[in-house]
Amino acid sequence: MKKAIWLTLVGVVLVCTVAVVAQQEQARQGFTRMREMQQQAMTALQEDLDKMKASQEEAAKAMQGGMQSFQNMSEEERTKMREDFTKRRETTQALLADMEAQIAKLKGRRQLQTAFDEGQNELKAIRDLANEEKATKTAERLGQYIDKNQAKYDEMIKKLGLPEFPGRMGGGQGGPRPAGQQ
Repeated sequence: MKKAIWLTLVGVVLVCTVAVVAQQEQARQGFTRMREMQQQAMTALQEDLDKMKASQEEAAKAMQGGMQSFQNMSEEERTKMREDFTKRRETTQALLADMEAQIAKLKGRRQLQTAFDEGQNELKAIRDLANEEKATKTAERLGQYIDKNQAKYDEMIKKLGLPEFPGRMGGGQGGPRPAGQQ
């Protein structure tokens, strides 16, 4: 009888030890993946900065001569210059958007989630106040806005490829609630 109890205890301790080691390994792998993602983001940021600098230098060369030469240009030359400026502006906007995405990756999921939740929680508090004051249309509109923000945030996180983490707040809980409920 005592032997069976000891074997059971040893088995339980062994199972618990294996579970803890597996959890630690999973956490280490998650940290490694995040570090690799951040390294890639920093590399991409540097590349985007280099492209932006080159574009600005190109724009500076194009501007040499100033408006005097623009006035002396033929209509065809002016059109070409406008097209070049438009193309450069679009390229710059695309680079800035990519840089914003890389910065979001550097911040990481938890920091982005915390900032997002702060805004959402404020909106939810306003919605709850509207419910208390029987302003149902306002509460419904706020609920729709909260849900829309949540969908945008979820889409951004998915697009960035940031990993999910446990205990996530939010999750589309923006619909109107009955007055007095949290």
